[in-house]
Amino acid sequence: MPRHRFLRGNKFGGRKPIPEDVKELARAATPRAIQRQIELMESKDENVALKATNSILDRAFGKPAQTLNTDRGRRDLLEYSIAELVAIANGGRTGGQTIEGTAEEREPSSIAAK
Repeated sequence: MPRHRFLRGNKFGGRKPIPEDVKELARAATPRAIQRQIELMESKDENVALKATNSILDRAFGKPAQTLNTDRGRRDLLEYSIAELVAIANGGRTGGQTIEGTAEEREPSSIAAK
């Protein structure tokens, strides 16, 4: 059976490449777009002003790096209580339920014996 031939530039159905003439038009409009963002920075609507300001800063200096704190004060597994382990398993949420009772010791039973 012959192999399927993919279209050039769109091998796996992803985005089609942007034509160069469209890119040139967008680049030509860039100064006006930046000017409009500067105008929107002075908007009375704080949401509009914030978005315009962030957009300008992102273009001028790049988006800020995201930091991730991986030090969660890890402890030895045996130091956690059952409640803490359940909370960790639930994604940090406590179920809000407490089950009270006593445990009783029983002889181990085999499934095969039943």
